[in-house]
Amino acid sequence: MKNTLYFLALSVSLIFTACSSNEQDALPFAPQFEKVTVNDVNLPYAYLQSFEEVKDVKINIYPEKDGVTLVINTGSQKVSHMYAVIEQQGAPMMVFLGSSDDQKYFIKGINASDKRIDKSFSLGLSYNYDTRDLIQFPREGILFSYYMQFKGLGINNVDYRIFIIDLREYQRLVGDLGGKIRLTTRQTTGRLIPFYDYSYLGYEEAVRGHFSTEREGNNYYIGSVELNHPIIKDINISLDFVPLLPRELVTFRMALYAQLFADMGTTQFRGEPIRIKDFDKGYGIGLSLLLLPYNLARFELAFDEYGNTEFILGLGTSF
Repeated sequence: MKNTLYFLALSVSLIFTACSSNEQDALPFAPQFEKVTVNDVNLPYAYLQSFEEVKDVKINIYPEKDGVTLVINTGSQKVSHMYAVIEQQGAPMMVFLGSSDDQKYFIKGINASDKRIDKSFSLGLSYNYDTRDLIQFPREGILFSYYMQFKGLGINNVDYRIFIIDLREYQRLVGDLGGKIRLTTRQTTGRLIPFYDYSYLGYEEAVRGHFSTEREGNNYYIGSVELNHPIIKDINISLDFVPLLPRELVTFRMALYAQLFADMGTTQFRGEPIRIKDFDKGYGIGLSLLLLPYNLARFELAFDEYGNTEFILGLGTSF
């Protein structure tokens, strides 16, 4: 059976799958969230898809403190194991619901309050120290940013905090050779962190070489280092012959840079240790085409630690 529900106004969908009572559980599913990709042909998702279909299932949702209770009525159909795939903000996760004599299943952490929709106050504070010579494509300077947000402030039982620290340094090394380094982390603390405020990799933040690898946790850590050198340096281009446009819109500076890079990053759930072997690692080469003051385009070839390749096209600097 597959039944999809949208609720909480948080881009959340639930897909329920059950196996009949004569189906044997051949895999060691732990009673916790396990990450799967919807298109993944490997276990456990392939095993999940092999379950017999259970039709005409009625589902009622009851928000409670720390999560929701699902009452799943399968009628006369015998069900011994129940699984749910939760998709939120593009991040699919699987939870083992187990078996239940009263057809009630509890999922913890979908929302932070005991309401169907989290409605709460938040307070954010930020600090920036920026000595970069050019924001669009810095070659010298330091950027240090610190951001903290207090969510809920105890109202409606919502009370957790988010901290983001981002440190970047840019230097000219030898001649036109430049280097830059970045260290950043996102931390969440509090009684209960809802899924929609987990720290994710593979979306706004990603490790090149694992650019499409989706990971989640309470915290993430990313480190990057990059060398760059101009191939074409600072050519001024003017398209004055274009009619009806002011000169400021048809004049720009073009440059082409080559770069070598290496990234690493990981996520961490509360209570888990941070181990180097858990980090995704990637490296590669790329080209950056600058059209200032407008933007720049990046073309990168990245490799993961196993030698798998991926092409990355993007706008703006990597950091």
